[in-house]
Amino acid sequence: TLDAEEAAAGNVLLDGQELSYNDPDGWRFDAPNLVELTGGACQMIQSGDHEIQVTFPCGVVTIE
Repeated sequence: TLDAEEAAAGNVLLDGQELSYNDPDGWRFDAPNLVELTGGACQMIQSGDHEIQVTFPCGVVTIE
């Protein structure tokens, strides 16, 4: 699970390009275990094969 107050510390890459947190064309935190791509980023992943990389610093994510 992800601490909502620390979500902005995350890094989301789509095909090597960093997406901005809470950006209309980036990503947002929707639930303790859900990161959602939005706008243009969401449309892009629906168009074929793409690489998504999501990382968070230690202490932000809790493994249950």
